[in-house]
Amino acid sequence: MEINPITSDAEFDATAERVAALFDRNPAPETREYHDMEVLLALMRDWEARHHPTQWGDPIFNIKVAMEERGLTRADLEPAIGSRARVSKIMTKKRRLTLDMINRLAPMLGLPVEALTPAYRLASQGTGPDAEGNQDDEQATTAVPTPSGLMHSRGLRDHGQG
Repeated sequence: MEINPITSDAEFDATAERVAALFDRNPAPETREYHDMEVLLALMRDWEARHHPTQWGDPIFNIKVAMEERGLTRADLEPAIGSRARVSKIMTKKRRLTLDMINRLAPMLGLPVEALTPAYRLASQGTGPDAEGNQDDEQATTAVPTPSGLMHSRGLRDHGQG
């Protein structure tokens, strides 16, 4: 089987058909068909990441879904976020996630960093600066810049925006 990079949506669709046919044959691991299927899937993931990037939506919603899927409680987030009070402030959107928190939460929850970096409104929008000097108005919804193109099959994208 000849394998080439995907360069168009039509080639993506044709590759998807090839993968489906291979999948239906249920190739045994370590066989040529199995490896071909894995390479084709990698090419498909790369094409999707470059041409149809995932939009993750609200980071707090993403955390809640990941917690539910893993059977975690807020107490389980304390090593990544800090005290019980700080976890509460993050989860009720009274305080923003920091880059350090994001970097500790992502592997703990099995999420890509991109799922935790989109901008979101704090619960106290429009009240001026908080005790730490952060401006809590519409202008303060900037996200942490991240590389685009990571895929995730958790079904969290495009949920909980607001």
